[in-house]
Amino acid sequence: MARNCAHIAVMEIRDRWISDIECPECGVSGTVGISQEDHPYETGDVGRTVFFCTPGFDVEPAENSSNETRIVCSKCRTVVCGQNERKIT
Repeated sequence: MARNCAHIAVMEIRDRWISDIECPECGVSGTVGISQEDHPYETGDVGRTVFFCTPGFDVEPAENSSNETRIVCSKCRTVVCGQNERKIT
Protein backbone atom coordinates (compact mmCIF):
# COMPACT_ATOMS: atom_id res chain seq x y z
CA MET A 1 0.00 0.00 0.00
CA ALA A 2 1.49 3.33 -1.08
CA ARG A 3 1.77 6.04 1.53
CA ASN A 4 0.27 9.41 0.57
CA CYS A 5 2.56 12.23 1.72
CA ALA A 6 1.17 14.96 -0.54
CA HIS A 7 -0.28 16.85 2.44
CA ILE A 8 3.22 17.68 3.68
CA ALA A 9 3.90 19.91 0.67
CA VAL A 10 0.97 22.21 1.46
CA MET A 11 1.42 22.55 5.24
CA GLU A 12 1.90 26.05 6.55
CA ILE A 13 5.31 26.96 7.86
CA ARG A 14 4.83 28.42 11.32
CA ASP A 15 7.28 29.69 13.91
CA ARG A 16 6.55 28.27 17.37
CA TRP A 17 7.74 29.43 20.74
CA ILE A 18 7.07 29.01 24.44
CA SER A 19 6.75 31.97 26.77
CA ASP A 20 6.57 32.23 30.56
CA ILE A 21 3.54 34.17 31.80
CA GLU A 22 2.76 35.72 35.17
CA CYS A 23 -0.18 37.77 36.33
CA PRO A 24 1.04 41.17 37.57
CA GLU A 25 -1.96 41.46 39.92
CA CYS A 26 -2.17 38.14 41.77
CA GLY A 27 1.10 36.37 40.85
CA VAL A 28 -0.33 33.26 39.13
CA SER A 29 2.35 31.94 36.76
CA GLY A 30 2.49 29.46 33.91
CA THR A 31 3.53 28.84 30.34
CA VAL A 32 1.94 29.49 26.97
CA GLY A 33 2.79 28.02 23.56
CA ILE A 34 2.28 30.30 20.57
CA SER A 35 2.70 29.88 16.82
CA GLN A 36 2.77 32.41 14.01
CA GLU A 37 3.08 32.24 10.24
CA ASP A 38 6.79 32.18 9.28
CA HIS A 39 6.45 35.23 6.98
CA PRO A 40 3.29 36.90 8.29
CA TYR A 41 3.34 40.02 6.14
CA GLU A 42 3.93 38.09 2.93
CA THR A 43 0.97 35.77 3.53
CA GLY A 44 -1.37 38.28 5.18
CA ASP A 45 -1.71 36.07 8.27
CA VAL A 46 -0.27 38.14 11.13
CA GLY A 47 -2.37 36.36 13.75
CA ARG A 48 -0.81 34.26 16.44
CA THR A 49 -2.31 30.97 17.55
CA VAL A 50 -2.09 29.70 21.11
CA PHE A 51 -1.57 25.94 20.94
CA PHE A 52 -1.37 25.39 24.71
CA CYS A 53 -1.80 27.34 27.91
CA THR A 54 -1.32 26.14 31.48
CA PRO A 55 -4.33 26.02 33.83
CA GLY A 56 -5.04 29.31 35.57
CA PHE A 57 -5.20 31.32 32.34
CA ASP A 58 -7.80 31.75 29.61
CA VAL A 59 -7.24 32.43 25.91
CA GLU A 60 -9.64 35.02 24.49
CA PRO A 61 -9.96 36.98 21.25
CA ALA A 62 -8.36 40.42 21.47
CA GLU A 63 -10.84 43.27 21.45
CA ASN A 64 -9.16 45.15 18.60
CA SER A 65 -8.60 42.32 16.10
CA SER A 66 -10.34 39.10 15.13
CA ASN A 67 -6.98 37.46 14.27
CA GLU A 68 -5.25 38.12 17.60
CA THR A 69 -5.68 36.54 21.00
CA ARG A 70 -4.90 37.60 24.55
CA ILE A 71 -4.06 35.62 27.66
CA VAL A 72 -6.14 36.48 30.74
CA CYS A 73 -5.66 35.36 34.36
CA SER A 74 -8.58 33.11 35.30
CA LYS A 75 -8.50 34.31 38.91
CA CYS A 76 -8.56 38.11 38.55
CA ARG A 77 -9.18 38.59 34.78
CA THR A 78 -6.00 40.66 34.25
CA VAL A 79 -4.40 40.50 30.78
CA VAL A 80 -0.88 39.05 31.01
CA CYS A 81 2.19 39.37 28.75
CA GLY A 82 4.79 36.74 27.96
CA GLN A 83 8.39 36.81 29.16
CA ASN A 84 11.51 34.82 28.28
CA GLU A 85 10.29 33.61 24.89
CA ARG A 86 12.04 30.48 23.65
CA LYS A 87 11.69 29.40 20.02
CA ILE A 88 11.00 25.71 19.53
CA THR A 89 11.40 23.57 16.44
